Amino acid sequence: MLLRFREMLCLLLLLSAHPSFAQDIWLPGYTRPLFDLNLSLPVTGRIEELLVREGDRVEPAARLLAVDSNLEAMEVRRRRAILESRAELSGALARQPLILAQLRAARSMHANGVAISREDLQARELAAIVVATEIEVRRAQKQMELVDYEIAGEVLERRSLRAPIAGRIARVMRFPGESVLANEPIIRLVVVDRLLFVGAFEARVAARFRLGASVLVSVDDVAGEVEVLGTVTLVGPVADPASGLVEVRVEFANSNESLRAGVPARLRLVD
Repeated sequence: MLLRFREMLCLLLLLSAHPSFAQDIWLPGYTRPLFDLNLSLPVTGRIEELLVREGDRVEPAARLLAVDSNLEAMEVRRRRAILESRAELSGALARQPLILAQLRAARSMHANGVAISREDLQARELAAIVVATEIEVRRAQKQMELVDYEIAGEVLERRSLRAPIAGRIARVMRFPGESVLANEPIIRLVVVDRLLFVGAFEARVAARFRLGASVLVSVDDVAGEVEVLGTVTLVGPVADPASGLVEVRVEFANSNESLRAGVPARLRLVD
């Protein structure tokens, strides 16, 4: 099959050199989505919610499904309660003005020669240091509690699958009640408002295309062939060692999604 393809391509190239032969050659290939993603979760669980159907269009960050998350949700609530509890910090903040006032009074008495032992003065100075340190510790503790709360929220978020980009749901592989493993494909998401033409050609043919160049692509459609203008996005830097062919990709717009991915297409080669 590959040999026949090469023979046909060589024949076309030889004929193209003849003045009576048409100057345009249509090279075979196919279309595919600009992006084709198999989405999965980083955790194992049982699917509880499926929020999309095949064919649905979704926006970035849209929630697609969720697995069981009761324990994670309770942990978030527990961490929030701990974070919002400020009794210990509030108590230390309330004591500090009183302790500082007592320290100032003791220092004034000591400076004016009023009878107050040095031990009492040192005890009040120590109390002021202790309450200031306690406030710093409580504030640092609140920062750690905030981090713990955010971690719990992230753990809960990992129980939901969200769309990384805008696209269309091509396939749903698992359904509510089924268990899924970490990193197991669950939903296939494709971007089809822009498509790629993909073809593999002889190196000397591929070399005639330049990155960024505008080229014409003909795509098979229900109503017949549709010609669209695209941009060359890849001329493979290496040839396939088995076939010697070089991959060429052309990106083109499909804003109304009328053209299908996965259908035959042709790329025009102009002398």
